[in-house]
Amino acid sequence: MDPKRTVYKGKRVCLKRPGVDEIEYSRNLWSDPDTMKEVGGPITLTDQELLDWYATKVDPGNESNCYFHIINENKEPIGEVSFRGWNSSTREANLNIKIESRFRGRGYASDALRSFLKYCFEDLGTEKLIDDLDPENIGAKQFLEKFGFEDKSENLDPRTMVLFKKRYFELAQQVAEGDATR
Repeated sequence: MDPKRTVYKGKRVCLKRPGVDEIEYSRNLWSDPDTMKEVGGPITLTDQELLDWYATKVDPGNESNCYFHIINENKEPIGEVSFRGWNSSTREANLNIKIESRFRGRGYASDALRSFLKYCFEDLGTEKLIDDLDPENIGAKQFLEKFGFEDKSENLDPRTMVLFKKRYFELAQQVAEGDATR
């Protein structure tokens, strides 16, 4: 694993920008029906579409996108976390997180999101992260709420979950104070 591509390490995962030789994992993740069923279904890309996606979103990429593979303690990719649509004047972006279906229920998503939020809010100075969910994806809504995201939907389709910088730091302070009293 290239340490220059590793951004944050959680307790059990690290976030890593994939090299071009590692993007086949992304294609496999997106084409897996079980993994993708809550987010609109599988996506199939040709080799050229995958390379074009990589050049736009990862390397060299652009400032409006940020993409990482989530790597577990066994050094295997288990999902992805990213933002898209970064607006440098408002400092907000749209969140994406997926854990491969066979790795769900093990705490990896929580560890990865915690690390990604730290990166976004503490390093990049993000003001707001948004995740638009399918209204029937109650599990994703409940998961995001555990991290301080609030439902700011004007209607239910899509369900718009939002986390503001101020709320992130309030929750981080509460966690730090709780750790200090143990």
